Amino acid sequence: MNVRSCERCRRLFQTTGNPMCPACIQELDAQFSDVKNYLYDNPGASMEQVCEETGVDHAQIVRWLREGRLVTDERHAALLGCVTCGAPIRAGQYCEACKGNLQRSLRDTARSMTKPAEPARPRTTEESTNKSKMHIRRD
Repeated sequence: MNVRSCERCRRLFQTTGNPMCPACIQELDAQFSDVKNYLYDNPGASMEQVCEETGVDHAQIVRWLREGRLVTDERHAALLGCVTCGAPIRAGQYCEACKGNLQRSLRDTARSMTKPAEPARPRTTEESTNKSKMHIRRD
């Protein structure tokens, strides 16, 4: 039995890998649904309006933006900045340029870690004839 403390409410619960207890997960899912429905009905609402109308904490909305579960429109792109260069982004952690740089870097590293198989050295005639026969010594 794997027991841990919920990262949100600090209650002990039996976990299967999630850092939050089932009650907190259910509560966050309900809050996310409220925010999503509010934004559907009020496109272009500011962060302050969303927080005030739904009662959801500003930091939680920013977490959902960083996770990519929510996306801002162009007018509110300055809410988030790329964690590498600081450029304004609409969701996630990285701007498109930094994503591309990271992908290239990972691809280059993966290529350098996988060395090609060494080609087989052709056998000389002497090696071929000696290696292919079995010899029994008679004393």
